[in-house]
Amino acid sequence: MKGWNLFMHSVRMVFGNLGMAAQVSLVLYAIYAVTYIGLMQSLGPEMLMLEGPAPVLPSSGFWLKLMCVYVVSMVLITWVAVAWHRYVLLGEAPAGWVPAWPGSKILGYLSRSILLGLVVMAVMIIIGFVIGFLAAALGMPSLSVLIVIIGLPLSLVMAFRLSAILPAGAVGKPMGLKDAWQATSGQSGTVFLMAIFLALGSVIVSLPSLISENPYSMLNLIYTMVTGWFMAMVSVSVLTTLYGHFVEGRDLD
Repeated sequence: MKGWNLFMHSVRMVFGNLGMAAQVSLVLYAIYAVTYIGLMQSLGPEMLMLEGPAPVLPSSGFWLKLMCVYVVSMVLITWVAVAWHRYVLLGEAPAGWVPAWPGSKILGYLSRSILLGLVVMAVMIIIGFVIGFLAAALGMPSLSVLIVIIGLPLSLVMAFRLSAILPAGAVGKPMGLKDAWQATSGQSGTVFLMAIFLALGSVIVSLPSLISENPYSMLNLIYTMVTGWFMAMVSVSVLTTLYGHFVEGRDLD
């Protein structure tokens, strides 16, 4: 089952290079974690009120703080992703505990990520429009559930089949959406199974935090950050594996 092999290869990539994974990501992820935990501790009560049965609008600075942390988080996680792609695919190890600043590659990675997201979103909107139109025309509102049944698997397959453009950009190789799609031709089922295994793995390691009575407690936030680091590295490794296997022809040893 190649989908399982792709997923497990990505997991082994992290465990087999745990020291380098820590060197590439630990400092940057720690900055992200401290920022995130600090924000959630300060905004936790407002988050709970916003999510309650009678939602209360947060203060004026609530959304600004969230946006600032989101931007910082995206830059830090992208920095780690680029460094990890370059280590695995090019053997480029960082000299210290903070990888070299990737410069324009970080902007390229972010722009490709946004492009990928927009393409998948556009497909979901089209699927939703078509199914919604049919449901209204046939007088069968229950057909709307097909948006999830059809749209979610298709969006997962599209996202991962096109995701080769991300590690390609990190290592400085030209690759467009068409090239990525062709490189994974005939692998939709394999990629879908791999995405399911990745999602299940994420749910399993996140389960203790999901059932916590207070999701914004310090203990729960620390657990979320630790498991989040592991799943983030596995997710980046999945993209690396897809590129290495389908584009460069590397074995899944």
